[in-house]
Amino acid sequence: MSHNLFISHKHSDARIAQVLADFVESRTLGQVSVHMSSDPRYKGPRLGKNLNEELGEALYSCDVLLLVYTSADEDWSYCMFECGVATDPRSPRTNIIVFQCGADIPAPFADQLRVNVRDLKDLRKFTKAFFTDRDFFPKAEAAFAPNFPDDRCDEAARELYDALASPGILPPLEAMPVEDIHAWPLLRLDVALPEIESIAHSVDPGALEACRRLLLEQALISYSSSRAPILFGLESLPPNMPFGDLLAAGGGAAAREESPPWVNACAVQVLRVARRRLTSMRWESFQEVDGDAVYTPIVTRMRRVPADGRAQFDIYAFELANPHCVAVAQRMIDISSVYLKHLDASTRNTRLRDLRNEMHENDRERLPILSEEEWPLHLVHRSMLERYMLDHELRGESLDKLTLGAFLEQARTDYLAETFATLAPTASLADAQRAMAGPVRDVFVTVDGSPESPVLGWLSNVQLTQYL
Repeated sequence: MSHNLFISHKHSDARIAQVLADFVESRTLGQVSVHMSSDPRYKGPRLGKNLNEELGEALYSCDVLLLVYTSADEDWSYCMFECGVATDPRSPRTNIIVFQCGADIPAPFADQLRVNVRDLKDLRKFTKAFFTDRDFFPKAEAAFAPNFPDDRCDEAARELYDALASPGILPPLEAMPVEDIHAWPLLRLDVALPEIESIAHSVDPGALEACRRLLLEQALISYSSSRAPILFGLESLPPNMPFGDLLAAGGGAAAREESPPWVNACAVQVLRVARRRLTSMRWESFQEVDGDAVYTPIVTRMRRVPADGRAQFDIYAFELANPHCVAVAQRMIDISSVYLKHLDASTRNTRLRDLRNEMHENDRERLPILSEEEWPLHLVHRSMLERYMLDHELRGESLDKLTLGAFLEQARTDYLAETFATLAPTASLADAQRAMAGPVRDVFVTVDGSPESPVLGWLSNVQLTQYL
């Protein structure tokens, strides 16, 4: 008679699987064949053999598959693959029993027999069925031990319960359910796995167009964060809403041959990810319906679910144009391209008349002045020089005697007080906007954000207004 049992588990849950395997082995005196890959004492893939072939044979021949399931926030794709192979309609019947070790249950097997391993009554039902139910092992002709007495079932259940309750076996039971909080709006699209893999493996120039049509005509939205529907003018999305319908609801062009540029950008990224390549960001955006915010869609993940024959793509909508999202280093003028002066003896002795004329000829209204160590010292506006020169000319003084050094010394508290601020490269444009308050009209981006470190770049209030 066939009594083959397969334990499907994540390697991080090997200790739970080991307790189950030891229980079956000891209670049946080795008469039930246990397949478990994480423990060499039990059957598993053999050295030198093809892993998939070995796994397929074990799953094909097993009567019972015990799925050790802990938490929904783990990746269960391989375990789901094993369950899918075991329940293939072409294979003999296999019973799947979910050993629920936490608060979560696997969605594909929500209606399967589940054993709450923290509940002695559930374990009692399991041991009773294991020994006395003639359908527990479908390929067997009878129950494993049809006359197994009730008191022995109670004893076996208590033994398994105590073993699983040993310290370090089960993961801590969360007092509150796992909660995903998405920092940005998220759409999760599901497509048929054979379809996207066929497109990904194609060398046809039309592969990108095929991917675009797949998204518009077949992709379903299996999950959306609470903020995502609002971007398209909707309060919520119905279950498994077609992606194309969402675009139509939001005023898109899903029904026409053309599609919005941001959708085409999604198709490019989906195809690259499906081909196992790192995706490149495409700066194609869309404006929120009934709002001013502009979002850029970025494909961040592909998840293959072979057991369900589908692939999932996570598409986040990032507000990349938001000044809080853009670093000053991305918009500053690199210091190597800046018209500036270093404050040395020669610069100090420069006549203001000559400096003013030089700035005029170069069409420069502002002059950054750095120390010899490249630290920011001053930001001189041409209007300051002209005002200083006019004041002295009105007092009858010769302009030829006015030097930059004298101007800097005299104007330190008058003209040059708080004319610039310094920020680190990682500061945002919003930080620069806040820094440009009062008389401050310029920001120096320095290595560590302080005025006592070398300047990397410069951002003026005129430049900033172009990005806000």
